[in-house]
Amino acid sequence: MMGKNRKRQSIVSVCFCLTAIVVSLNIVVTFYCHKIVNEHHQGGRESAGPFRNLLRSFQKGDTGPTDDEDRDETELPVFAICLLTRDDLPILPEWIAYHYHAVQLKHLVMAVDPTSKDDPEEILENFRKHLPELQIEKWTDKDFMPDYFVQGDYGRAPNFYGKKGEFNDTETWYEHYSKLPHFGPFRIRDQTIINSHRYRQTRFLSRCGEHLKKLYDDQTVWMSTLDSDEYLAANPWMMPPKQQSPFKMSSSVQNLEAGSLLHWWVDTSKQQKQLRLSTNTTIDGSICRQIPRLLFGAVELVNQTETTPEERRMDVTSSLVRRNNKVELLSNLERPKSSMETLRWKFHAAPDDEKNFQQKVVLDLHKIPEDDEIWGDHVRTVHRPSRKLCSPEVDTNVNGKMLVPTTSSVTIASPVVAFHYIGSEARYFARPQDRRRNAKRYRERSMITYGRDKSGWIDQWLERFVDHVGIDTAAALLPDHIIDVN
Repeated sequence: MMGKNRKRQSIVSVCFCLTAIVVSLNIVVTFYCHKIVNEHHQGGRESAGPFRNLLRSFQKGDTGPTDDEDRDETELPVFAICLLTRDDLPILPEWIAYHYHAVQLKHLVMAVDPTSKDDPEEILENFRKHLPELQIEKWTDKDFMPDYFVQGDYGRAPNFYGKKGEFNDTETWYEHYSKLPHFGPFRIRDQTIINSHRYRQTRFLSRCGEHLKKLYDDQTVWMSTLDSDEYLAANPWMMPPKQQSPFKMSSSVQNLEAGSLLHWWVDTSKQQKQLRLSTNTTIDGSICRQIPRLLFGAVELVNQTETTPEERRMDVTSSLVRRNNKVELLSNLERPKSSMETLRWKFHAAPDDEKNFQQKVVLDLHKIPEDDEIWGDHVRTVHRPSRKLCSPEVDTNVNGKMLVPTTSSVTIASPVVAFHYIGSEARYFARPQDRRRNAKRYRERSMITYGRDKSGWIDQWLERFVDHVGIDTAAALLPDHIIDVN
């Protein structure tokens, strides 16, 4: 009898020990998860490592990782954009929110043109408040331009006047225009404004890249110099079902999940680099990634006589709406009623249309040699900041090969392109005293109907963004895009 009691007591003791161990482990795991969550809310997402993905999976009820979800985010580069802007406040929130979602934008340096009428600080502070993990800096000329330029001595700036590639930036602007015949005071005034803009643009790229390189000295940094009317997007000619490249696009990219465009870019860049090595390509496209632009006009389906009423009725997109004082996501808004550039305009130019203009670039900052011209006083042009590392700039995207990959051009075609939106006539002329914009130029670029984006890929971003940050945060960041409905 006593033996049975001792046996029973032993079993109880073992059970008690096991229970204590389980409770202890539970406390440790709970403490660690709380630590991760706290770091997440304090902007320390990277420190959570793979545990954050695991925690997110359990919160979603996932049974395991799919597509890109099992990757360690430390594999991704820090994606940064150096943006030079002037009076583009109405389109800035959409632009920032989109790139935060699509390419996991980590750092934004925004230089405000001194001729701007409006200050974007309120918008930037709103993003800092609601997305603390997104680092945003606002620069003025004092932060990156020479003292003489800040003081208004624009004649001492390098000369950027002349046809593409023909200007001589080793002489000053005054030295150049003082030699020109019939160069009167009004022409000097107008061209000085243009020359000053080009110098500000090319120097900003150098100083901003230098700043980001020092700031992230132990991390890979990809830096882009987009404009506020350009949006990085998946190349539509590499997208199923008309996929014309050997690079398989995962479902997370096709569905435009958070950060998936950057994942796609990293994966295809590695594969393209291997292809370049195997074909002995001279220029390393992994240091200076050239991004073709695709121009979207201002033509809407509702105005096309050849379309049917059913096609026009089915031309819908998503939008934030306010109903009974509550903001929600609507999925069937008539497209012409959308106030977002990415969701409203669908007709685009041909791949080889020169109206797409020269390509933009994304630079891998730590791979650029110390003696490269990028680190000089200024670059020669933002479209080709390094003549050693970047291919020559072209208007026709190498006869469309940068957009449409073939067997012979798969190393040239870019997996990511810049959707360039000209916008409505009202928005186009909203920027005051911009001498580069005129009615003829707008007509030529707005009446484009070569092709229409029917993939619906970029239409997904707003819904995915709401899933990612929550409806309240999305509403707080995009207040001017909320439509009041009954």
